[in-house]
Amino acid sequence: MCLQVEKKIADELREHGLLAVPDQPLPRGPDYADLDKLTYLTCVIKEAMRVHTVRYHSQKSKRNVVTASCYMLQLSTTTGHLVSMQVCQ
Repeated sequence: MCLQVEKKIADELREHGLLAVPDQPLPRGPDYADLDKLTYLTCVIKEAMRVHTVRYHSQKSKRNVVTASCYMLQLSTTTGHLVSMQVCQ
């Protein structure tokens, strides 16, 4: 993160008493009312989430039968949950 951004976030936290400083080594804990006041921090978080989007990736098997070791597992094609298990012969 850019040093100017970090400094601006630290200044905003210090302004609201949420940052440890020499004259206040134990800052108060944040509460929900602080969220509306921390506008710059909110913007930084939203921008980071926009740039580094979390992607959900699921690999669904096209088959519903899986052989693992000496077991044959039948999985539900809709939920992927185990439906039955048999010992291979």
